[in-house]
Order: sequence, then structure tokens, then C-alpha cells
Amino acid sequence: MLGKKCKLVILVMGFFFLGLQKNIALAAVQTKSDDQSTSDDQFFKKLVRRTQVLESQLRHLKSQVTYLQRQQSRKTQVTKVTASSTEIDIVADPNRPVFIIGTPVISSPYIGINSEYNASDLVVNQPYINEDLYLLQQRRQLRNYLYKQNKFPEMNTPIVNLSGKIEAQIIHGNQFGNLRRSMTDIDLTGIELDTEVLVNSWVTGLIAFMYDNGPPHTSPRRIDNSRLALERGFLTIGKLDRLPLYSTIGQFYVPFGQYSSAMISNAFTKTLGRTKARAIALGFSTQLNSENNLNLAAFVFRGPSKTSDGNRGLHNYGGNVSYTFSKQKWNLNLAASYIRNITDSVGMQHNGNIDASNGFSGFATNEQTEILNPVAGIDTRGTLSVEPVSLVVEYVTAASPFSVSTLSFGTQNNLRGAKPEAFHTELAYKFSAWKKPSGLAVSYDQSKDALALLIPKKRYSMTASTSIWKDTIESIEFRHDVDYSATDVSVGQRLTPIIGTGQSANTVTFQIGLYF
Repeated sequence: MLGKKCKLVILVMGFFFLGLQKNIALAAVQTKSDDQSTSDDQFFKKLVRRTQVLESQLRHLKSQVTYLQRQQSRKTQVTKVTASSTEIDIVADPNRPVFIIGTPVISSPYIGINSEYNASDLVVNQPYINEDLYLLQQRRQLRNYLYKQNKFPEMNTPIVNLSGKIEAQIIHGNQFGNLRRSMTDIDLTGIELDTEVLVNSWVTGLIAFMYDNGPPHTSPRRIDNSRLALERGFLTIGKLDRLPLYSTIGQFYVPFGQYSSAMISNAFTKTLGRTKARAIALGFSTQLNSENNLNLAAFVFRGPSKTSDGNRGLHNYGGNVSYTFSKQKWNLNLAASYIRNITDSVGMQHNGNIDASNGFSGFATNEQTEILNPVAGIDTRGTLSVEPVSLVVEYVTAASPFSVSTLSFGTQNNLRGAKPEAFHTELAYKFSAWKKPSGLAVSYDQSKDALALLIPKKRYSMTASTSIWKDTIESIEFRHDVDYSATDVSVGQRLTPIIGTGQSANTVTFQIGLYF
């Protein structure tokens, strides 16, 4: 069709130029006959001027033809592809993206969606617990956005989404047993690189690397460590707008608890209960109506803790149930979790004591790691958000006491099996300061029977944060910790007893974080 139009245009232009030449000749003869006294120079000057005008008109016609050809080419783009010695015509749809070279690599948020100024919606800042569900929900939002805004059909092209963070702190404070000597330090506390891989509309994967800033055993300098390790890595099969079921396999934090907080320091509940494992999880998420949402999850994994039954199978498992009530001005989430053996949590495997020869340092760092019977864990929590104000309450506990030989608590002459518990409550207020997203948060933490895990008895915290520059968060926190009584004693795995100090300690921390 395009060739026929071009031939017609060229034929018309040919007749037009023949007419122009005839007019030029007649004009020359008429000029000589009407005014014989005109000199040859004047005649040629007139002829040159008319020729220039005609050439200008010709250039304009050529530009019009070129423009029409480009417009027609954009409407129907035909690409010749040779396959098996056969020439095939592939018609490209201008409304559907075509990737010719490799897989697109982007940084979150996705193309076409604006990011929050404080980077709170980036992949790296999503909660670690139920992370697979958050990523599926985010992908569903992406598909809905692209379809409604740009009328794109179902996208089945792989996308690699990079997200990460850099966090540094300045710390000033003291410690239990050494209150007269304050300490000031500068530390690079967080480096993380997350790679989300959207293979197709049903399969999503995440690879998250993080560095270790703790000092190595062979040197007191943290810079001699800085090891890079796989923090999380998993793949998820699911498509929530088609099926409410999804499944995840790999290394991730199992859905036991939530531990969300606006504070810099970790909540006691997070230290006690958060569990990372190589596991399989099965989830169910559905929007019951326009206001209520139900999420269920179950998981199973082997776990490092040994019991009298041995450790040769998938003996640790649990589940989580969450229900959300949503209204125009408020939102309420209620949830509960269960795990068969809470000793597989990160805080119980490694309590932070770097000197294993001086007291209990966690179930994973001692030769006597056998636990006579599994100790189950229970988590309950609630989050209420009323416009800029939010209230978080969470409670984690062991369902039954440990055996005295495994983990004990009491006085020197009256030890009993410890039953660790942790409670966290937090009140946060979000506002704008000089047009920058900011927030204030206060929290209170309390623990019970957790002296051997190096968790304080009480903690009072206050944090203020803002985003001076886009995709950064600047925070300052004041923390007041209260230790267990000087008469409290805790023993883990029959090692050297850990004794409370009955003292308190204060810490001020400034943190700046960069996120992408």
C-alpha cells in the first residue's frame, strides 16, 4: 500500500515539473516579445529568481513526502526475521513493548510509578517477614497500573529490579557494668543489595546480599571482616489476581511474628522470635471485600536445633494468620503466629556474646546443642493506624519452659527452667517538616527470663526522623536500657552463669541511610 502511494505521488510530481518547465519556456518567449529593449542580463536575472522559487517549492514537496512515509512506517512496522531458511514477517504492536537485546534491568520503584520521597516503598524497605506476599502485591499493583494508565496487555517479559541501601551510624553511650566510661563510635551498620527477578507473570525471585560488620574472631577491627553473605534468596510462584494461593521455597524469614518498628534499635520481640531458615511456605491471600483482607501462611523446615528425636527431617513448622480491617480514615490489623520450636530463632542461635568461653553464646555455638524437647513459640500482635498516627503492640513468648539443663533462670540457689518472653509497644506520628516527610516515635520494651539471651529487662526509646534529601532517611534515637537485677542468674547449656547488674545505660544513635 505504501509503495502504491509513493508511485502516485512521484507521478503527480512528474506532471507538475513538466508543466513548470513549459511555463518557464513560455514566460521566456513572452518576455522577449513584449519588451525587446530589455537587456539579456535582466532577462536571465528574472529567470534565475523564478527558478529559485520553483526549487524551494520542490524541496517542500520532498519533505512532505518524507513525513508521510515516516507516519505510515510508525503505524505498521514490519520486521524481517529469517528462521530455518524461511523469511517470516513479524508485525510489531506499537502498544506492546518489544525487548530485542537481553532483559531490562531497572531500579525500584518500577518504571512509570513515582517513588515516595523517603524511599519507604522500595523493595529494600519492605518488611522481611511475609516478604514474598509484599512482592506479589507490589507486582499486582504494577500490572494494574500499566494496564489502566497505558493500556498495556499482560506483560510476560523478564525484568530485573535492583534495590539496596547503605546505612551508617554515630553512636555515643555506655554499657551495663561500665557506666562511668562512655563510648563513641562510627560504624557502617548496613549494606544490602536486593535483586528481584520477575521471570514471568507467575514466577518471582529475590536474591539479597548483606555484609557482616561484626569483628572477626582473629582481630578486634571490624574492617578486617566486612564479609558479604547471602541474607535471603527465594522464588515464589503465584499470581494473586488469578489465584489467591502462592508458594515460596528458599532461604527467607518464616512468617512467625512481624517485628515492624520505626526505631533504630531492634525490638525485644524481634531479637527473641525472628527466624530465618531454608524452608517451604504456602500462603493464601484474598480481598474478602472492599474493606477486609485475610492472609494465611504455613511453613516447614528442618532447623538447626537437635532434640531427643534427632534432627533428620522437617521437624519445625508453623503458621500465621492475619486479618485487616480497612476504613477511609483508619486501618486495623490483627495477627497471630505459631512455631513448633522457637530455639531456631536467630536470637536464640546467636545471642551476640562473642566470647563463647565466658557464658552462654547461643544454641548454635556450643557442642551441647541437644534440646530435650521442642519448645514452641507464640506471637500475637496488632497494628492500628488512624491517618498520621499508628500504634503497634506485639508479644512473643515460649509456650512452655525449657528444661533446667538447657536454659534456666532464677537466683543462685533457686534455678528453674526459663520461659523467655518479650513485649513491644510503639506509638508513631508522621508529619511534614519544611515539606519533608518526617516522623516521631516512642516505644517501650520489656522481657522476662531472657537474661541468657542478653536481652535487657526494660527499654525506653524515642526516635525522630526526616528525609532531607530524596531517597534518604536521617534519624536520631535516644535509648534507655534497664538490666536484670543483680540477684538474677541465668544459665544456658550448663555453661558459666550470666548474672544481671541491676544497672541502666543510655545510648544516643544518629543514623543516615541511602536507599535506591
